[in-house]
Formats: sequence, structure tokens, C-alpha cells
Amino acid sequence: MGSPLLAVFSILPILNAAACVIAGVSIALCAFLSRVFSHIPDWMTIPPIMMIGNNVPENVIYSGGLTVVAILLMFCQCLMFLLRRAMLQRDWKPADKNLTLRFINVSEFSFSIVACLALIVQAVVPAQENVLYTFYDFVTVEDNTITHETAAACWWLGEALHWILNFIVEKRSLQLSILRQRRSFCTKFGFVALAIIAGIFGMFLKPKLPAPKSTVSFYFHTTHFCWWLSSVCFFLAYFVQSWQSATLLDHLGIRSFVFGSLRSTKHFSASGEPVVPDELTRNVEEKVN
Repeated sequence: MGSPLLAVFSILPILNAAACVIAGVSIALCAFLSRVFSHIPDWMTIPPIMMIGNNVPENVIYSGGLTVVAILLMFCQCLMFLLRRAMLQRDWKPADKNLTLRFINVSEFSFSIVACLALIVQAVVPAQENVLYTFYDFVTVEDNTITHETAAACWWLGEALHWILNFIVEKRSLQLSILRQRRSFCTKFGFVALAIIAGIFGMFLKPKLPAPKSTVSFYFHTTHFCWWLSSVCFFLAYFVQSWQSATLLDHLGIRSFVFGSLRSTKHFSASGEPVVPDELTRNVEEKVN
């Protein structure tokens, strides 16, 4: 690898973390402004995410912020795919290229890109301003609302499949065992499990109508709390991936500009034996040459 490419890889952790921070700030700011400008009713403690970005000025922040987030995540996922591919190649034997693992790795990357593209569509195509009344069938659902909801569903499904396949790749690769030696592995997939469970609850948690107003309000808030929790946990999983990307960079002999060289990190060979940094660097240089 040339030095410019090494420099690009070295900023991967901060780009990944920055995307998650921008997402959190954008969504939180939109939720705050929608309350300040009374774009959501006073009784709505937990508003739907689609309602915090369909009015001015929130829609500018919502569309701009999430578009930047999606572009950053796509770039980071491309770099992560190359890093994992470099690690997986060490697992392959001349007589066994492990086509299954290669296919899973490519599929994981593809689902992550699809999810990011769906996030862009969701950001730039806001729901209709009176979207609240569509929940009660008082108004007709407009095309932009259908597009927004479809993109949101594709984003959630793409993220769920991406992280499930990511888990399979990291569990089946000997070289990626360096990630299983750290707490971030369990933390990341704890967030993913919580996101998937919350999303499933949000899909199927609906009251039987007609029902008392208090019951409808309870299900309304519980459902959208599940969607908020699911979205937040997916972004937190990306945030944890920032530390994992720094670990991969250090293992490949690439110094991270953000998290340092992680000199205290223990490296492990395919056999499970610890590898000292000098020996690791020498092995990488021999591999490159």
C-alpha cells in the first residue's frame, strides 16, 4: 500500500465515529426544534422519527445531516470491507478459498451499502406534514410518505442483515479472532440484538381497534419508543465499530491517527499465540512485498 492510501485508512476510526455523532446530534436537534416550534402535539411524549423532519427548519437539518451520515458510513464500510478482506485472505488455503465466507463478506458489504442508500432516500424525501392523521386514517397517505416509509423499512432491514452477516464473518474467521478478544465484540452485538428485538416489537405492537384513547396512546408511544431505540442502537453499533477498525488497522501495521497505534493491544496469530508488534510488522512487510 502507498502512503496516501495508508493515510486514508488511518482516519477510518474517526470518520466512523463522526458519522454516528452527526446522526445523534441531527436527530436530537430535530426532535428539540419540533417541540420548540410546536410541530408535534403537546401530548406526544415520544414523536415518530418521521415527524421530526417534515417541517421547516427541522427538515433542513434532518435531510442534510442524515445525508452526510449515509455518505460517511458508505465510505467507512468500503474501507472496512477492504480491511476484512485482507484479514480473511490469511484464512484461505491454496486448496480451499472458502467461497462461503467470501460470499458472506460481500453480501454483508452489499446490505450495508443498500441501507445507507435507503437512509439517503429517507432523509431527502420527507413525510407529508399531516402525517399524524394517516395513523388514524383521517387523510390519504401521499406518495412521498410511502416513499419515506419504504426507505425507512429498507434501511432497517439492510442494517439488520448487515450486522447479522458481520457477526457470522467475525465468528468464522480465525484471523478476525482479534476482535473476539475484546469487549467491543460483545458490546457491538449486544446493541445489534437490542436493535433487532426493538424493531420487531415496533412492527407488531399494535392495538386492536376500536380501543380506549389511553390504550391507543400507550401503544402509540411504546411503538415509537421501540423504533427510536432500534435506530439509536444501530448507530451505537457503528460507533463501537470505530474501536474495532482501529484494532484491525493496528493488527495490519497501520497507525491510526485517532486512537493511536494501540500499543497495549495484544495481537494473536491464527494459532491463537500472541504476536509482538515488531514481528507483526515484519510479517506485514513480507506479505506486502
